[in-house]
Amino acid sequence: RRAWFGERPEGADGDFKGGDDDSTMATIPAVGKDDDLLKNCAALVALHPDEATDAVVNAAVRLRKPFLVVPCCVFARLFPERRLPREENDDGLDGKANNGKGKERPVETYADLLAYLARKHPSIRMEKLPFEGANVALWSTFSE
Repeated sequence: RRAWFGERPEGADGDFKGGDDDSTMATIPAVGKDDDLLKNCAALVALHPDEATDAVVNAAVRLRKPFLVVPCCVFARLFPERRLPREENDDGLDGKANNGKGKERPVETYADLLAYLARKHPSIRMEKLPFEGANVALWSTFSE
């Protein structure tokens, strides 16, 4: 089944059409933290999940559900709370030495996003997929 994480975004189409005729039209439900659909699913799969990326990975980690996510867009301005540890010699984007800017830096690139998501649980693995573009899958079965 398909579902929104959280609530359906304003203006988003709430129907999914799976074929050439209207007989295959289905309503896409919203999934909250305590929803049975989420608790009872076998796995979470999210391909190009945009703003839902964190919610999918967080839900999988919290519920220890196997998951696979292929993140795409970073959305650094929408998610300024995404942070990574600053390296000792990390000079940030301004080319200057750290100079006490803090121990964390924002997630601003695709590589940053992958690292940020992978840090959510030690069992999360990355695999490069055989196509161009945003082609890295992060996954875990939580069986380790």
